[in-house]
Amino acid sequence: SFLKGNVVDEIENFEKKMLEASELLDYEKAKEYRDIISDLNVIKEKQKMMNDLYEADVIGYANLDDKLSIQVFHIRDAKMVERNAFFFEEKGDVEENFLSFVGQFYLNNNNPLPKELIMPEADYSVLPDEIKSKIIIPKRGRKKELLDLVKVNALDKLKSSLKVIELKLKKEENLEKSLKETFGINDASLIESFDNSSIQGEFRVSAMVTYKNLAKSPNLYRKFKSKTTNLGDASLINEVILRRYK
Repeated sequence: SFLKGNVVDEIENFEKKMLEASELLDYEKAKEYRDIISDLNVIKEKQKMMNDLYEADVIGYANLDDKLSIQVFHIRDAKMVERNAFFFEEKGDVEENFLSFVGQFYLNNNNPLPKELIMPEADYSVLPDEIKSKIIIPKRGRKKELLDLVKVNALDKLKSSLKVIELKLKKEENLEKSLKETFGINDASLIESFDNSSIQGEFRVSAMVTYKNLAKSPNLYRKFKSKTTNLGDASLINEVILRRYK
């Protein structure tokens, strides 16, 4: 019922359950129902916000540290049915990048054009008429509130993505430092690792897995078939190392 959009019906349903739980002195359950009702009321308010948006895409963006984040909220039948997030390296003018994205999103990627495109202030004269004719730049009201929400989402997504990148770089720096100290080397940008495999001593094969700048590089992987027989693991590794580097 809820997934079909009957939020008001579900609120009334939980209100009855809350009262029944209170009458039975089950206050913990009553509190649980009260919290659910509170969440459903938030959803109801968001639905009200979109009642005058029967079919629209709301597009907003945020930029930070040479990165561009764009969010697209798809509203159909006055309900948000989907949202898409995009993350780009920023090159050149921010507004030009945004306009280029909008054009490609609807023309090159064949996304269906809704009745309305709710977007921030920009010079849309470069876009084709079929897109320009649908653009609305709200100044106030529910559409402006929704556009602001999309912008906030774009900024939040951008900040979280930058945080992930920062943590990844920090992890790689620590790993590279540890490798250099452990093995007494000055450069850990290229790592080649070897191991052997066989079936009951037959069909002996060695594999080399390569990491470049601490990232797996499958195009540099190699496989070696043993040219000799009855070798132990150490001898086979020795053979492969000589073949690889000699």
